[in-house]
Amino acid sequence: MSEVEALRLVLGEHPRLAGPQKGVDAAQRSVDGSDATQPWLFSASAEYTHQDRPIRDAFSRGMQIQDSFVWSVAFAKTWEFGLELVLALDNTVSRSETPLVLALNGAEVKQRRLTGPFNFSVLSASLTQHLLKGASQVVNSLPQQRAELELSAAQLEVARQRNQVLYEALTAYWELQRAEAALELRRKSVGYVRQQQEIVDELIDAGTTARIEADFVEQQLVTAQDAVALAELSRDLRELELRQALALPADEQMKILPTTPMSVPAKRQETLKDMTTEVIETSQDLQAARQRLAMQELEVIRSAEETEPTLDLTARIAQQGLDDQLGLSDGFMLDAYRQIALIEFGAVSFGAIFSMPLDNDYAEAAAESAEIEYTKVEAEVKLLENQTALRVASSYRTLDSTHSRLALLDKSVDLAKRNLETGQERYAAGHIASLELMRLQEELEGAEVQRLNTQIDLVLRDLELDSLSGRLLERFGVVEP
Repeated sequence: MSEVEALRLVLGEHPRLAGPQKGVDAAQRSVDGSDATQPWLFSASAEYTHQDRPIRDAFSRGMQIQDSFVWSVAFAKTWEFGLELVLALDNTVSRSETPLVLALNGAEVKQRRLTGPFNFSVLSASLTQHLLKGASQVVNSLPQQRAELELSAAQLEVARQRNQVLYEALTAYWELQRAEAALELRRKSVGYVRQQQEIVDELIDAGTTARIEADFVEQQLVTAQDAVALAELSRDLRELELRQALALPADEQMKILPTTPMSVPAKRQETLKDMTTEVIETSQDLQAARQRLAMQELEVIRSAEETEPTLDLTARIAQQGLDDQLGLSDGFMLDAYRQIALIEFGAVSFGAIFSMPLDNDYAEAAAESAEIEYTKVEAEVKLLENQTALRVASSYRTLDSTHSRLALLDKSVDLAKRNLETGQERYAAGHIASLELMRLQEELEGAEVQRLNTQIDLVLRDLELDSLSGRLLERFGVVEP
């Protein structure tokens, strides 16, 4: 398994990434439903009313019956620059039945007068333009801007989590490499002591050294074997930490990361200033903070809306028609009288609506709180920029000095190896004691441990810089999920 394939597998299977990805899906749905330019909206309504009411006047006495049926259909659309269009058709059908009492030749004649049915229709087109709180498209597009920022924040959170998961996995992997390399050094020390033990046995057989030397070497061997046991325990603990970083069960085979260690990174060519500028521009933590600032800016605009005056201009064009029937019931004055009329007329209207909140303490307090919160988030962004710059400077300078230390430690290891080889020859010749040889072995072991730790620290600092800049995924070619 290649390095990139292994890292992609880490990101593809890690359970910590499932939640942020669901957040992206939810935010995308919010964006799809928050476009300030809304599609056409259709609405329809219908209402029937029946009313009985008493009436008493010079010509009527009794219960008047009124029936009406009203229905309407409308289409509406809104644009992001604050223009609203409504096309509507309203229709009203009504009729009434009124009791009549007429005096004819000294006698009362009771009849019921039917009026209707009336059919009144209005076809209209209405336009409304928001001038204040809308001409700049800011307020009208607030829902869409907020949804887009939330989507961007959700996508950034996925990238941050993937970057963090990868960084933790690589850190744990290199700590495991450190523990395994340290274990090998401890085992090598055991080999040195065993060689020393063989030499002591030969010297005792030859009668050139005392038995106490063998006891001393035996004690050294026990100490070295104890160090191996501690190194094995440390290696096991680092393996558990790596499993935890990879979210692997304890019984699952460790096959996620490659078995061959990655190469020690070369010295960076960028200057500290260029590196700091790049990290501040690309840092995922800073991007998240800037998104919070942008969200708070939208909140300032929204809260200020409640404290500012509004002005809307309206225009309406309507074509109206009235089809009515007026008549009396059959039997009155021998023949029923009925009049049928059709009336059509149009109307054009313009208007302006102005409103201003008066003493809206709650809205003013909310707007002031939003301004304060914006200032607070802005200060947090600047503080985070300073902290990021300090972390970059610390990692960069440490990385630079570690490269220099590593070159010196390579020389120290070579020198310690030559000293040990010379010491072994002198010990075999009986020119130095076991204590001196042990000191030379410890010097070599110490130099190798220092070089190992410096190499691992170099890798971790290099990874930290890439993690700070958000380029860790790109570095290992696993930008895409």
